[in-house]
Amino acid sequence: MKDINIKSLSAIRYFNTTDVDNPILSPEKKAILITPTTYPEIYKQLYNDLSLFITKLNDTPAKTAVNEIYNRKLIYLMKHFSQTKRGIFGGCFFNGSKLWGIGLDVVELDIDPETGITSSIDSCFYAVYFHYIRSAVLTNVSEIKKDTSLHSDLIQYMYYLLLKAIKLNIVPKQKELLLILCSYFFYRFHLGNVHKLALENTYNTINTTLKSEIKDLVNILEKYTSINDIFKAIVDFKIDNDAPAKLMMKVLSSLKITVFYSLFSTFDYFCALAVVSKYPFDDLSTGMSMSNIQSNIEKKITPYLKTVKFDVDFFKKFGK
Repeated sequence: MKDINIKSLSAIRYFNTTDVDNPILSPEKKAILITPTTYPEIYKQLYNDLSLFITKLNDTPAKTAVNEIYNRKLIYLMKHFSQTKRGIFGGCFFNGSKLWGIGLDVVELDIDPETGITSSIDSCFYAVYFHYIRSAVLTNVSEIKKDTSLHSDLIQYMYYLLLKAIKLNIVPKQKELLLILCSYFFYRFHLGNVHKLALENTYNTINTTLKSEIKDLVNILEKYTSINDIFKAIVDFKIDNDAPAKLMMKVLSSLKITVFYSLFSTFDYFCALAVVSKYPFDDLSTGMSMSNIQSNIEKKITPYLKTVKFDVDFFKKFGK
Protein backbone atom coordinates (compact mmCIF):
# COMPACT_ATOMS: atom_id res chain seq x y z
CA MET A 1 0.00 0.00 0.00
CA LYS A 2 1.04 3.61 -0.51
CA ASP A 3 2.13 6.09 2.13
CA ILE A 4 -0.82 7.37 4.12
CA ASN A 5 -1.72 10.50 6.04
CA ILE A 6 -1.26 9.79 9.75
CA LYS A 7 -4.18 12.05 10.62
CA SER A 8 -6.53 9.64 8.83
CA LEU A 9 -5.32 6.79 11.07
CA SER A 10 -4.79 8.23 14.50
CA ALA A 11 -6.63 10.01 17.25
CA ILE A 12 -4.62 12.97 18.56
CA ARG A 13 -4.53 13.17 22.35
CA TYR A 14 -3.98 16.36 24.36
CA PHE A 15 -2.97 17.00 27.94
CA ASN A 16 -4.92 20.27 28.04
CA THR A 17 -7.75 21.26 25.70
CA THR A 18 -5.79 24.42 24.89
CA ASP A 19 -3.08 22.28 23.26
CA VAL A 20 -5.24 21.68 20.19
CA ASP A 21 -3.68 24.53 18.22
CA ASN A 22 -0.16 24.22 19.61
CA PRO A 23 2.32 24.30 16.69
CA ILE A 24 4.57 21.67 18.28
CA LEU A 25 1.89 19.07 17.47
CA SER A 26 1.82 20.00 13.79
CA PRO A 27 4.03 17.07 12.65
CA GLU A 28 1.61 14.58 14.22
CA LYS A 29 -1.28 16.15 12.33
CA LYS A 30 0.49 16.88 9.04
CA ALA A 31 2.68 13.90 8.34
CA ILE A 32 2.85 10.86 6.08
CA LEU A 33 3.43 7.37 7.41
CA ILE A 34 5.96 5.29 5.47
CA THR A 35 4.20 1.95 5.62
CA PRO A 36 6.07 -1.24 6.52
CA THR A 37 3.93 -3.29 4.14
CA THR A 38 5.13 -1.22 1.20
CA TYR A 39 8.74 -0.86 2.33
CA PRO A 40 9.62 -3.99 4.36
CA GLU A 41 13.36 -3.77 3.62
CA ILE A 42 13.53 -0.24 5.06
CA TYR A 43 11.94 -1.42 8.29
CA LYS A 44 14.14 -4.50 8.42
CA GLN A 45 17.21 -2.24 8.27
CA LEU A 46 15.89 0.11 10.95
CA TYR A 47 14.91 -2.67 13.36
CA ASN A 48 18.20 -4.50 12.85
CA ASP A 49 20.17 -1.34 13.61
CA LEU A 50 18.04 -0.61 16.67
CA SER A 51 18.49 -4.17 17.91
CA LEU A 52 22.27 -3.92 17.60
CA PHE A 53 22.28 -0.56 19.41
CA ILE A 54 20.05 -1.81 22.23
CA THR A 55 22.20 -4.88 22.88
CA LYS A 56 25.23 -2.65 23.47
CA LEU A 57 23.50 -0.49 26.08
CA ASN A 58 23.78 -0.90 29.82
CA ASP A 59 20.52 -1.50 31.66
CA THR A 60 18.69 1.79 32.19
CA PRO A 61 15.03 2.82 32.48
CA ALA A 62 15.33 4.04 28.88
CA LYS A 63 16.44 0.62 27.63
CA THR A 64 13.64 -1.14 29.51
CA ALA A 65 11.05 1.28 28.14
CA VAL A 66 12.18 1.26 24.51
CA ASN A 67 12.27 -2.55 24.53
CA GLU A 68 8.53 -2.47 25.27
CA ILE A 69 7.97 -0.61 22.00
CA TYR A 70 10.63 -2.42 20.00
CA ASN A 71 9.44 -5.92 20.95
CA ARG A 72 5.88 -5.05 19.90
CA LYS A 73 7.13 -3.66 16.55
CA LEU A 74 5.38 -0.34 17.16
CA ILE A 75 8.11 1.89 15.71
CA TYR A 76 7.20 3.54 12.40
CA LEU A 77 8.80 5.99 10.00
CA MET A 78 7.11 9.27 9.14
CA LYS A 79 7.84 12.41 7.19
CA HIS A 80 6.38 15.86 7.65
CA PHE A 81 4.73 17.45 4.62
CA SER A 82 7.12 20.42 4.73
CA GLN A 83 10.23 18.21 4.52
CA THR A 84 12.16 20.71 6.63
CA LYS A 85 13.71 20.45 10.05
CA ARG A 86 11.37 21.88 12.66
CA GLY A 87 13.00 20.86 15.93
CA ILE A 88 10.56 17.94 16.25
CA PHE A 89 11.53 14.32 15.69
CA GLY A 90 8.39 12.20 15.64
CA GLY A 91 5.13 11.50 17.42
CA CYS A 92 2.94 9.02 19.29
CA PHE A 93 -0.23 7.64 17.75
CA PHE A 94 -3.37 6.31 19.39
CA ASN A 95 -6.44 4.29 18.67
CA GLY A 96 -8.68 5.68 21.37
CA SER A 97 -6.64 5.36 24.56
CA LYS A 98 -4.32 2.66 23.21
CA LEU A 99 -0.92 3.36 21.70
CA TRP A 100 -0.53 1.79 18.26
CA GLY A 101 2.72 3.37 17.22
CA ILE A 102 5.60 5.79 17.72
CA GLY A 103 6.77 7.63 14.65
CA LEU A 104 10.33 8.66 13.86
CA ASP A 105 10.70 11.65 11.56
CA VAL A 106 13.09 10.68 8.76
CA VAL A 107 14.24 14.26 8.19
CA GLU A 108 14.84 15.15 11.83
CA LEU A 109 16.63 11.89 12.57
CA ASP A 110 18.59 11.66 9.33
CA ILE A 111 17.00 8.39 8.24
CA ASP A 112 17.30 7.58 4.54
CA PRO A 113 13.68 6.99 3.45
CA GLU A 114 14.90 4.76 0.63
CA THR A 115 17.06 2.41 2.71
CA GLY A 116 16.22 2.91 6.39
CA ILE A 117 19.89 3.59 7.13
CA THR A 118 20.64 6.35 9.62
CA SER A 119 23.78 7.93 10.99
CA SER A 120 21.90 8.63 14.23
CA ILE A 121 20.57 5.32 15.51
CA ASP A 122 21.21 6.55 19.07
CA SER A 123 18.93 9.53 18.41
CA CYS A 124 16.27 7.19 17.01
CA PHE A 125 16.43 5.15 20.22
CA TYR A 126 16.04 8.18 22.49
CA ALA A 127 13.33 9.66 20.27
CA VAL A 128 11.30 6.47 20.86
CA TYR A 129 11.77 6.89 24.62
CA PHE A 130 10.79 10.57 24.38
CA HIS A 131 7.48 9.85 22.66
CA TYR A 132 6.77 6.81 24.82
CA ILE A 133 6.97 9.13 27.85
CA ARG A 134 4.61 11.50 26.10
CA SER A 135 2.17 8.65 25.51
CA ALA A 136 2.27 7.73 29.22
CA VAL A 137 1.53 11.34 30.18
CA LEU A 138 -1.27 11.66 27.64
CA THR A 139 -3.01 8.51 28.85
CA ASN A 140 -2.73 9.39 32.55
CA VAL A 141 -3.81 13.03 32.57
CA SER A 142 -6.04 13.02 35.65
CA GLU A 143 -3.53 11.06 37.76
CA ILE A 144 -0.59 13.23 36.72
CA LYS A 145 -2.49 16.44 37.47
CA LYS A 146 -2.73 15.22 41.08
CA ASP A 147 0.92 14.13 41.36
CA THR A 148 2.26 17.01 43.47
CA SER A 149 5.63 15.32 44.03
CA LEU A 150 6.21 15.15 40.27
CA HIS A 151 5.08 18.77 39.92
CA SER A 152 7.63 19.93 42.48
CA ASP A 153 10.53 18.26 40.65
CA LEU A 154 9.39 19.59 37.27
CA ILE A 155 9.23 23.14 38.63
CA GLN A 156 12.78 22.79 39.96
CA TYR A 157 13.94 21.45 36.61
CA MET A 158 12.32 24.36 34.77
CA TYR A 159 13.91 26.81 37.20
CA TYR A 160 17.44 25.42 36.87
CA LEU A 161 17.18 25.23 33.09
CA LEU A 162 16.07 28.87 32.83
CA LEU A 163 18.68 30.00 35.33
CA LYS A 164 21.35 28.36 33.20
CA ALA A 165 19.95 29.70 29.92
CA ILE A 166 19.54 33.32 31.06
CA LYS A 167 23.11 33.28 32.43
CA LEU A 168 22.50 35.99 34.99
CA ASN A 169 24.62 36.78 37.99
CA ILE A 170 21.55 37.47 40.07
CA VAL A 171 21.17 37.87 43.82
CA PRO A 172 19.32 35.28 45.96
CA LYS A 173 16.12 37.31 46.03
CA GLN A 174 16.00 37.42 42.24
CA LYS A 175 16.51 33.67 42.13
CA GLU A 176 13.57 33.23 44.47
CA LEU A 177 11.47 35.46 42.25
CA LEU A 178 12.45 33.37 39.21
CA LEU A 179 11.41 30.22 41.08
CA ILE A 180 8.07 31.86 41.88
CA LEU A 181 7.52 32.62 38.20
CA CYS A 182 8.48 29.09 37.17
CA SER A 183 6.01 27.71 39.69
CA TYR A 184 3.18 30.01 38.61
CA PHE A 185 3.70 29.48 34.88
CA PHE A 186 4.00 25.74 35.40
CA TYR A 187 0.70 25.51 37.27
CA ARG A 188 -1.18 27.88 35.03
CA PHE A 189 0.02 26.93 31.57
CA HIS A 190 1.51 23.45 31.84
CA LEU A 191 -1.10 22.03 34.22
CA GLY A 192 -3.90 24.26 32.95
CA ASN A 193 -4.90 25.86 36.28
CA VAL A 194 -6.88 29.11 36.30
CA HIS A 195 -5.01 32.14 37.65
CA LYS A 196 -6.39 31.94 41.18
CA LEU A 197 -5.55 28.26 41.59
CA ALA A 198 -2.12 28.65 39.98
CA LEU A 199 -1.36 31.44 42.44
CA GLU A 200 -2.63 29.40 45.38
CA ASN A 201 -0.47 26.42 44.38
CA THR A 202 2.52 28.72 43.94
CA TYR A 203 2.07 30.21 47.40
CA ASN A 204 2.16 26.70 48.82
CA THR A 205 5.63 26.16 47.39
CA ILE A 206 7.45 29.49 47.83
CA ASN A 207 9.34 31.33 50.55
CA THR A 208 6.49 32.91 52.54
CA THR A 209 8.61 35.95 53.47
CA LEU A 210 8.36 37.09 49.86
CA LYS A 211 4.59 36.81 49.76
CA SER A 212 4.00 40.30 51.14
CA GLU A 213 6.79 41.81 49.02
CA ILE A 214 5.28 40.64 45.74
CA LYS A 215 1.70 41.48 46.69
CA ASP A 216 1.46 44.23 44.08
CA LEU A 217 3.33 42.27 41.44
CA VAL A 218 1.09 39.18 41.52
CA ASN A 219 -1.78 41.20 40.12
CA ILE A 220 0.23 41.47 36.91
CA LEU A 221 0.33 37.69 36.48
CA GLU A 222 -3.32 37.39 35.57
CA LYS A 223 -2.85 39.42 32.38
CA TYR A 224 -0.48 36.87 30.83
CA THR A 225 -2.07 34.61 28.23
CA SER A 226 0.59 32.04 27.30
CA ILE A 227 3.61 30.31 28.76
CA ASN A 228 5.90 32.40 26.55
CA ASP A 229 4.80 35.43 28.57
CA ILE A 230 7.22 34.24 31.25
CA PHE A 231 9.79 36.45 29.52
CA LYS A 232 7.55 39.48 30.08
CA ALA A 233 7.16 38.40 33.70
CA ILE A 234 10.92 38.11 34.19
CA VAL A 235 11.23 41.74 33.11
CA ASP A 236 8.16 42.89 35.08
CA PHE A 237 9.58 41.29 38.24
CA LYS A 238 12.91 43.04 37.56
CA ILE A 239 14.87 39.83 37.35
CA ASP A 240 16.34 40.92 34.02
CA ASN A 241 16.40 44.28 32.22
CA ASP A 242 16.39 43.06 28.62
CA ALA A 243 13.32 43.50 26.44
CA PRO A 244 11.14 40.34 26.64
CA ALA A 245 11.71 39.52 22.95
CA LYS A 246 15.47 39.85 23.33
CA LEU A 247 15.41 37.73 26.48
CA MET A 248 13.40 35.04 24.71
CA MET A 249 15.90 34.95 21.85
CA LYS A 250 18.75 34.65 24.34
CA VAL A 251 17.10 31.60 25.92
CA LEU A 252 16.26 30.14 22.50
CA SER A 253 19.86 30.55 21.39
CA SER A 254 21.16 28.96 24.58
CA LEU A 255 18.77 26.00 24.71
CA LYS A 256 18.43 25.42 20.94
CA ILE A 257 15.12 24.96 19.19
CA THR A 258 14.06 21.43 20.21
CA VAL A 259 14.66 22.02 23.91
CA PHE A 260 13.05 25.47 23.77
CA TYR A 261 9.93 24.10 22.05
CA SER A 262 9.69 21.21 24.50
CA LEU A 263 10.07 23.48 27.52
CA PHE A 264 7.55 26.08 26.38
CA SER A 265 4.86 24.08 24.61
CA THR A 266 2.80 21.24 26.08
CA PHE A 267 3.11 19.41 29.38
CA ASP A 268 3.76 16.04 27.74
CA TYR A 269 6.69 17.45 25.76
CA PHE A 270 8.02 19.11 28.90
CA CYS A 271 7.93 15.85 30.89
CA ALA A 272 9.67 13.96 28.11
CA LEU A 273 12.34 16.67 27.87
CA ALA A 274 12.99 16.59 31.62
CA VAL A 275 13.72 12.86 31.50
CA VAL A 276 15.34 12.18 28.14
CA SER A 277 17.74 15.14 28.23
CA LYS A 278 19.69 13.35 30.96
CA TYR A 279 20.77 10.81 28.33
CA PRO A 280 23.33 11.33 25.50
CA PHE A 281 20.77 12.55 22.96
CA ASP A 282 22.31 15.36 20.88
CA ASP A 283 18.96 16.97 20.04
CA LEU A 284 18.29 17.53 23.76
CA SER A 285 21.82 18.01 25.07
CA THR A 286 21.19 21.62 26.15
CA GLY A 287 18.28 20.40 28.27
CA MET A 288 20.63 18.72 30.72
CA SER A 289 20.31 20.46 34.07
CA MET A 290 20.63 18.65 37.39
CA SER A 291 20.80 14.90 36.79
CA ASN A 292 19.57 14.04 40.30
CA ILE A 293 16.35 15.99 39.76
CA GLN A 294 15.96 14.48 36.30
CA SER A 295 16.50 10.98 37.70
CA ASN A 296 13.83 11.66 40.32
CA ILE A 297 11.43 12.75 37.58
CA GLU A 298 12.21 9.59 35.62
CA LYS A 299 11.48 7.42 38.68
CA LYS A 300 8.11 9.13 39.07
CA ILE A 301 7.25 8.83 35.37
CA THR A 302 8.22 5.14 35.06
CA PRO A 303 5.09 3.79 36.83
CA TYR A 304 2.94 5.67 34.33
CA LEU A 305 4.81 4.00 31.45
CA LYS A 306 3.76 0.65 32.85
CA THR A 307 0.08 1.59 32.54
CA VAL A 308 0.19 2.31 28.79
CA LYS A 309 -2.04 -0.04 26.83
CA PHE A 310 -1.09 -1.09 23.31
CA ASP A 311 -3.02 -1.89 20.17
CA VAL A 312 -0.52 -4.12 18.37
CA ASP A 313 -3.02 -5.19 15.71
CA PHE A 314 -4.30 -1.74 14.79
CA PHE A 315 -2.07 -1.19 11.76
CA LYS A 316 -2.34 -4.72 10.37
CA LYS A 317 -5.76 -4.12 8.83
CA PHE A 318 -4.29 -1.32 6.71
CA GLY A 319 -1.70 -3.67 5.24
CA LYS A 320 -4.18 -6.11 3.75
